[in-house]
Amino acid sequence: MFPRRHQEHRARALACATLTVLCLLPGLARAFPAQVVGVLDGDTVDVLSPEKIKTRCRLYGIDAPEKAQPFGQVSKQSLSDLIYRKTIDVQPLDQDRYGRTICRLRLDGLDVNREQLTRGMAWVYRHYTQEASYLAAEAQARKQRAGLWRDDNPTAPWLYRRQ
Repeated sequence: MFPRRHQEHRARALACATLTVLCLLPGLARAFPAQVVGVLDGDTVDVLSPEKIKTRCRLYGIDAPEKAQPFGQVSKQSLSDLIYRKTIDVQPLDQDRYGRTICRLRLDGLDVNREQLTRGMAWVYRHYTQEASYLAAEAQARKQRAGLWRDDNPTAPWLYRRQ
């Protein structure tokens, strides 16, 4: 058997390596192709990988109206028209407290998350991102009064959920 000091050294090295891998995982997440098999609302979809693994994806950086809110169903339909039953690239970034995978979705190179903003179907979720292209897309949609910005004073979903 190995001397005790050698075992302690190996345990520390293993712990250090494990910590390093865990810190790097978000940056190592690779996009994978998947078919969209369900659109739950304007910022959540279910996808199925070629290996038949189902993943619930919450779109990174955006927050769409709740289904009961004005434009909630319109936002859901917008996302559905864009990607339902299509094969997209899914880039997992994180996991939320509800177990959903936070994802950036791409359809033939188009950033689907940003497209929802461009169409006026969601807000930038500023608590989680300050991505310039997302902020610019929302600002342009507001300026053009696209989608939910047709309302004079739309209620952000994070405020609606507190009511």
